[in-house]
Amino acid sequence: MSQGLLPYTVETVPDAAGLTSRAGLPLVLETLRALRLDQAIARHVHLRERQSGYTEAEKIAALVLLLAAGGTCLDDIAVLQADAGLTRLLGRRFPSADTLRHFLYGCHDATIQESHKREAFPHYKGGRGYQPAAA
Repeated sequence: MSQGLLPYTVETVPDAAGLTSRAGLPLVLETLRALRLDQAIARHVHLRERQSGYTEAEKIAALVLLLAAGGTCLDDIAVLQADAGLTRLLGRRFPSADTLRHFLYGCHDATIQESHKREAFPHYKGGRGYQPAAA
């Protein structure tokens, strides 16, 4: 049998506090790792202001897991944070909603490609152009 990418094993636990109904989410994370998305993020996304705290890859993974779990706003991350079984499976805590919000605000300043074409859209800086989804 081949070994997965995540460092966890299935085990029985005596109390319900260590259980999760979101046991499929680690598979989403494993897929991200199999695609080497963390390496691509490390190469192309540089928003961290200091070396402590969560990496860009960890924040993006948390956002992907939040979406996969059906989250509709950043504050829904509290549901995942409160899930002791999921935290145990992942081997780490989830970033706070404020941490994720600050990260997304950093992505807001993506480069705008100015354009005077009729098809260009008005952008938040007052001109017309395109904003690539690179961030």
